[in-house]
Amino acid sequence: MKNKIILIILISFLFIGCFNKTTPTSSLRLLSDKDISTLYPGETFSVTIESSTETTDDITIEYGTEKYITKIGSCNQFTAPVNTGNTQLKVFLNGNLEGKKDIKVVKKQLKKAVYVYMAADNNMQYQAINDLEEMREGTSDCPDTTVIAFVDVQNLSIDNTVVVIENGVYREIEKWDEVNTGDVETFKKFIKRGKELCSSQENNLIIWNHGDGWYNEEITNGKPATKAVAI
Repeated sequence: MKNKIILIILISFLFIGCFNKTTPTSSLRLLSDKDISTLYPGETFSVTIESSTETTDDITIEYGTEKYITKIGSCNQFTAPVNTGNTQLKVFLNGNLEGKKDIKVVKKQLKKAVYVYMAADNNMQYQAINDLEEMREGTSDCPDTTVIAFVDVQNLSIDNTVVVIENGVYREIEKWDEVNTGDVETFKKFIKRGKELCSSQENNLIIWNHGDGWYNEEITNGKPATKAVAI
């Protein structure tokens, strides 16, 4: 009888232990420079993997159908698919899945879009930055309005960057190589890119600069090629 009681007690402890056993938590943390749960088509973002424990092992990041090998603390750049839909970003350590993030790529449907073409690669770059901040504040009070801007400034991190501003949030979409905002092809590229990001019931355009018009040294000897106008 005594042996039966001891056996029952042992079985009881094993039974309780199975249900109280905690699932080991991952030592890795996925950090991104922005909220990546919803991205615009073709939007760029960066991901850094941090660990609560010391490790020199390679980390594998699986994004869509691509795989990337990285290290703890390294900053990794990614680009969202151009096509809309759902995808995942997964993190593996020694072949074991340590974490994942669901990502939705969406072309937004807007009520009102304001395109701002900011040619501020001159002595007006800080005025451009101030105006961007005013736009950010303004969209807090105008939830139906989204600003899509191309920012060309001098020697600032935001140089040659497409940004979206909505609901008081400023979001960098992508960076371009050095461009000439006086070139109509650059202007057309910006408008085309904005149309890829979203569609809108109402579209507005602001061409932001000194208001001196376009210059062509060969044709006009340094004078405006057309009459200056602020749009």
